[in-house]
Amino acid sequence: MLSFSVVTNILFFSSVAIIVLKIIFCNDRVVLRLDVRFVLICLMLVVLRLLVPVESPLVSRIPIFRIYPDAYRFLRKSLSGFGNIDISWIRILRVGWITGATVCIIKHCVVYYFVARQIRSYKGLNNLEFRRVIEKINVEWGKNAKFKLVGSEYEAVPCVFGVFKPYIVLPDKEYSQKEIYYILKHEMSHFYRGDMVARVLCEVLKAIYWWNPFIYMLSDLVVDMQEVNVDFGIIKGLPSMEQLEYSDCLIKVARRDICRGRNPYTAGFKRESPSAIHKRIGLMLKSLEMNGGKTVGSILLSVLIVCLITLCPSVFMFEPYSIPDMDIEGSAGIEDGGIYYLRNSDGTFSVYIDGQYFATVTKIFDKEIQIYDNPKEISKGK
Repeated sequence: MLSFSVVTNILFFSSVAIIVLKIIFCNDRVVLRLDVRFVLICLMLVVLRLLVPVESPLVSRIPIFRIYPDAYRFLRKSLSGFGNIDISWIRILRVGWITGATVCIIKHCVVYYFVARQIRSYKGLNNLEFRRVIEKINVEWGKNAKFKLVGSEYEAVPCVFGVFKPYIVLPDKEYSQKEIYYILKHEMSHFYRGDMVARVLCEVLKAIYWWNPFIYMLSDLVVDMQEVNVDFGIIKGLPSMEQLEYSDCLIKVARRDICRGRNPYTAGFKRESPSAIHKRIGLMLKSLEMNGGKTVGSILLSVLIVCLITLCPSVFMFEPYSIPDMDIEGSAGIEDGGIYYLRNSDGTFSVYIDGQYFATVTKIFDKEIQIYDNPKEISKGK
């Protein structure tokens, strides 16, 4: 069930996981020890958990008695009424969130449509040499996707676009035979590794959680780790001299004078600052030197990340567990929601808990609880 507590807990644990993963990415040695693919998988687990913020049936509720209950009570406090609808801060925030998310989703759909339209309008490249390189890389991957090559003077760096029908966009310039191989392998690797799907999911996540800065940090981390993952995959299969040539190709792309910004729906050679390129090249070279052994510390860190991402939001649920002292006497509550009001003919309400009469009240204290007009409705509701 989706509720305030569920969303709050998932956002809390996911934010902690994002911060941990950000710290990891800043430490090259930790990234290498953990394995780039593992870090990327952890990032995608965070994305999927945020996209499906549902309560686990195994959840164990942990009562919080300070600050959280007061904040929750303040958010739910009625500010005014409009007809039968109470206006509270939590309702205002809910409407604002949904409205903002709707606007962002529409905006992303429009952007995606125009990007697709623009890329499909680029001139096709029927270069035989390019086609041979694509066939060679397909053989290396053991796959046979049909890539459409297009050229453009408007793109600063090579990129791949499309989830089902991939386009590879090449800026209009001269390429050496080696550069053609490195560029096409880089773009095709992004597609075959599912990076395009991951980027679309990240954009959907940013549209839904448009107000949360940690989501933008998560999206940037996914993009950065995708680039490092592709670099590692390419460089490990190259001889020593070609490893240097691939690194040189990255530097040439980074030093391009033209830059019209990166499109979130494309993946490819990323135009970055010299320090970012230095980091990527440094990671590639260090990855070749490491023996791949995992220390006890790296294993424990891996377990910690997985727990933060998958177990904690599903097993633990923080609840704002307190009521004012004046309301404690004669109050009752249960976890499973088996409580309802039965409207009486004299205008009062009978409170039932687990099907048993509890008390009669003259005022509805919690509008989230189901109200029935007669016993027949209770049977139908069950």
